[in-house]
Amino acid sequence: MQLIFIAPVSEEYESKKNSLKLTNIQVLIPTANTTKKRAGVSAFTTYIITVEAGGTRWNVRRRFSDFYYMHHLLKVYVPKKDLPSLPPKKYLGSSTSSAFVEERRKLLE
Repeated sequence: MQLIFIAPVSEEYESKKNSLKLTNIQVLIPTANTTKKRAGVSAFTTYIITVEAGGTRWNVRRRFSDFYYMHHLLKVYVPKKDLPSLPPKKYLGSSTSSAFVEERRKLLE
């Protein structure tokens, strides 16, 4: 998967952009972790995202709301591109059930 993200940029970036090279970026979502409900905190799921670019690999954790926000920004800043739909926030039942989380992880990837 090649990912190109366009957003407003700083003057510093504008001055350096000619020295930057486009790099293929690989993004995978190999797993998800659900945190159980505890006092004052509802259960929630984080998705482990593995990113590889320019020979460097790193992992980040993001919640579904982060994907939702990024999708919104892409629609705003790249309006002419056909973006795939996001999976639904939840089906009937729990959004933290293992079957739901795994299906959503596959759809996000």
